[in-house]
Amino acid sequence: MDIIYQEYIHSNKTESIIIKFNNGYEINKGVVTKQIIYIKIIEDELIPIQIVDNNHNITEEGGNAGFFLINNVIHRNSPDYKIDKRTRLKMIYETNKSDIIYSNILNLFFDKMYIINLKQDTLKRDIFIRNNKEHNLHFDFIEGIEGNKDDHCEVLLNAYLSKPLKYKGCSPQEIQYNSKMLKNRAQVGYLKSMLKVFEDAKSNSYEYIIIFDDDVLLSNDFCKTFYNKLTIIPPRWDILRLGSNWTNINKNLDYVGNKPFYKTIPCDGSYAVAYNKNVFQYMINKIQEFNVTFDTGALRNYKMNDYTLYPNIAIPDVFSSSITNNHFNITDYAKKRMWNLSLYTFKSSLRKISVIIITYNNTHTIINSIKSILNQVYSNIEIIIVDNNSSDDTFQKISKIHKQYSNMRIIKLETTMSIYRIKNDTIKQCTGDYITYHDPASFALPNRLVTQINDIIRYGCQVTFTSIIKSSMNLGQIEDISQIEYMIRNQINTNVKFDHTSILFDKKLFTDFGYSKSDNDLEYLFELYKNKYSKHKLSITEFHYILTKKDPNSLIYYNSMVNCVTE
Repeated sequence: MDIIYQEYIHSNKTESIIIKFNNGYEINKGVVTKQIIYIKIIEDELIPIQIVDNNHNITEEGGNAGFFLINNVIHRNSPDYKIDKRTRLKMIYETNKSDIIYSNILNLFFDKMYIINLKQDTLKRDIFIRNNKEHNLHFDFIEGIEGNKDDHCEVLLNAYLSKPLKYKGCSPQEIQYNSKMLKNRAQVGYLKSMLKVFEDAKSNSYEYIIIFDDDVLLSNDFCKTFYNKLTIIPPRWDILRLGSNWTNINKNLDYVGNKPFYKTIPCDGSYAVAYNKNVFQYMINKIQEFNVTFDTGALRNYKMNDYTLYPNIAIPDVFSSSITNNHFNITDYAKKRMWNLSLYTFKSSLRKISVIIITYNNTHTIINSIKSILNQVYSNIEIIIVDNNSSDDTFQKISKIHKQYSNMRIIKLETTMSIYRIKNDTIKQCTGDYITYHDPASFALPNRLVTQINDIIRYGCQVTFTSIIKSSMNLGQIEDISQIEYMIRNQINTNVKFDHTSILFDKKLFTDFGYSKSDNDLEYLFELYKNKYSKHKLSITEFHYILTKKDPNSLIYYNSMVNCVTE
């Protein structure tokens, strides 16, 4: 393969252009022919028009002459031999070593990357995109079958359940577990969704595909890691699991070893799997039996050329499942499967955060303070602003900005109330799974909530804090709130303080231990901690150590990273 045009510039989307250039490439061993190649570019698609050799003879005209675009460089394969995708993958890398974009290679290698998503699960779709868009992969959402609303799923389920236990032709798992292997319509809906994908892949003559569930999160270095593993894994793989639910992996580390992959041990988990065309018809046939869940049946029973990448480079967010309707603690779940959560960043999730802002005569800072929350990387939030009977124009300013955002609510108090009463009353109205406060005179940096929710996920805590610095700048007058982090970068390592106003906590704590009776959140947390762990003699000094250093009970986690600024 040769680079045949280094200076390609994206064409105007509404026009086509013709590029003419000379090229030398090997047609037969040792024989190089100079050519002039004409390529028409329409909306960035490369369409060869004709190729003329140095004697002005047309050697190719029209059709697919093997041109493709990688990193804004046009490449072609020599037409006299066939290059399989694995070889092409390596050749592209060798051509572009100095400036490789791994996502482009993966987009070329896989014919389609499906994401199964139910029609009504728009939030899951948005979360998937937000978490994984930085990888620049070409994801294709396919509408899943919602079993609970699909009458055909009920017919299929009833037909299966009406058969006697361990009937002739049942799945091996039904015999092994002496139990029916389909329990609800949602499981049948997932089977039909997978069937839809494999039939689509087969009808389009795809060679390699990936199927993701819509709750999947890819590792931070997914593309580079996946590429490196693809180049060393046995070439004749049929199934390649990017993640696994193998719960006994910690007991089998000798089997896994230090290799970047291992021969798959029977286990569940179909949330992120790559498939070779060799398995498409097998999967179609097995799914159509509708007698066992997909991962336990068709996927597990395929025994040939099935590999699992390790460490896993994709995990599901098990906070919520549309099949089981169960909630899991992902921290504990990950430990059993040896998922390294530090390799992942949840930029959004189904964990909704309610941000409470209580304001009183903050006309100077309130708008930028609110904007700093609206500017958060973490997107699944609601904002509740309580005006504590301000005497200036604070409420008027809040009302004006409130009209622009559907996830914002405002409450106007006619009499001034104590802070703890406002907090207690507001928490009862929150719809979030987690609650946090934001000071109306402070400004949150864009990663504040991302940092805190990831601390919750990684460390299994229920309360998190961050740090704050005091700036000499007039932050209330800054027109572009997104620039605050850039403008204060020289102050980040000076005057850093523990920020008690940044507390973010699991809403269930209030259900279990009641509401606060103090305006000071730390006093409430101190009493809660003593109650929860029977540490009646816990001193303030000891508690301060727990807050800022290390909590032996993993209830509280303090991240010293600066995520808030105040004047």
